[in-house]
Amino acid sequence: MNRPQTMKEIMSSDKPFTEKDIIAIAEHFGIKHQQNKCQEELNELIEAITDMTFGEITFEKRDHLIEEISEVLVMIKQLMYFYEVSEKDVTEIQEEKIQRTLQRYEISTEEI
Repeated sequence: MNRPQTMKEIMSSDKPFTEKDIIAIAEHFGIKHQQNKCQEELNELIEAITDMTFGEITFEKRDHLIEEISEVLVMIKQLMYFYEVSEKDVTEIQEEKIQRTLQRYEISTEEI
């Protein structure tokens, strides 16, 4: 399996969609429907992760995992829209969580 070399490569994207696309879909279906859909997609992601845990890791399993991650990310963007959560809001909490974990478990990032 080819692994991305850096987190920058993992996190970067040339999105073929816009924020307007996300909003249009969210508005079309409404908050209640999309909350339920998000739960459904999260369950499917859990199943894909479970498949990766047992047995041989195949390209088919990896592709399924990528598909489910993609669907969950789209749903999360819609929930962020509905609840007025900004990327900055999320990034700040992520930074806190990451730093806490690095400190708690004395993880060094110097050799990476």
